[in-house]
Amino acid sequence: MDTSIRGVRFAYAPLDARRSTLELRQDSKTVEAQGESVGLRTQIALNFEEVFALRSELLAGDADEDLPEMFGVAEADAAIDPNGKTVSPDALAATRTYTDVRAAVHTVQEQNSGLLGKNISAQVAGLLQGSVTRTFLQPNGENIDFEWRNVPNPEARRILYLVRDSQAFLTPRFTADALNPGDTWSYERPLWVDPDDKKMHAEGTVTISNRFVGTLEVDGRQLGVIRQTLDGHADGEVRASASTKFAMKGSGSGIFLVDLKDGSRVAADLDFERTLTVDNGGEPAVQSSKIALKLRPSGGIKLPKMLQAAREIDGPAPPEATP
Repeated sequence: MDTSIRGVRFAYAPLDARRSTLELRQDSKTVEAQGESVGLRTQIALNFEEVFALRSELLAGDADEDLPEMFGVAEADAAIDPNGKTVSPDALAATRTYTDVRAAVHTVQEQNSGLLGKNISAQVAGLLQGSVTRTFLQPNGENIDFEWRNVPNPEARRILYLVRDSQAFLTPRFTADALNPGDTWSYERPLWVDPDDKKMHAEGTVTISNRFVGTLEVDGRQLGVIRQTLDGHADGEVRASASTKFAMKGSGSGIFLVDLKDGSRVAADLDFERTLTVDNGGEPAVQSSKIALKLRPSGGIKLPKMLQAAREIDGPAPPEATP
């Protein structure tokens, strides 16, 4: 690990097509009001191809198409995002095409007995077949908007919402400052809330603190190492029952390897623990979850020991927990 480097600036840039693998594992345990405990593990490994292009170039092409519902196709809107913020002329569009997938769910009982549980790879692959999404972001990684470019099967949207949220967490937001090893920065972002979700409503934020650890050279590429901690909370209600409230709080940490040349994510590991409490006026039900996200280039990368070593370096102090 090189900690002598000075004046490093991170920024995302246009990037030709590349293939990556996103892995998600979630272990959940729910304690019902009656005291009964139910455990479930969900695992997904999804291969996708992504291209980072200048947003302005894509909008110029979209303006000639009949895409009235797509974000930003009107030339007049090209410099303003949905929240009224100014969009950088160097803003990017990340277009992702999802290909093969491995997925399984199993209960804690199956897990303890060594069973693989229910393999749902074929079903999930069938849902995602031909799906394409696009995320617009500022050069520093701040999200602008998200759109469905092509989702042949509407049922795939639930899975792609999960993938979208995972991609957002695995896309660190950079600071405009020149960084030296040990420098820190932080930011907040709202938890994703789907406006078309008629079942529930939720509002919350995640505070993300970052530390630039140093650099590594791998296969001739200079990679910046960023250590991250997260602290989040959200409150909401089930729309069908105003008396059913829920609250979520959680925290986590991760490590990111970023190519200094083009700002691309090379590899990432992120772990998050959360507690969800559902109260319908009686004894509340509590669900605890451990979520692990992993991003790797297609074909893998031999960095597990380096990632672990970097992760053990003192990260930024997490923010105080929100009551």
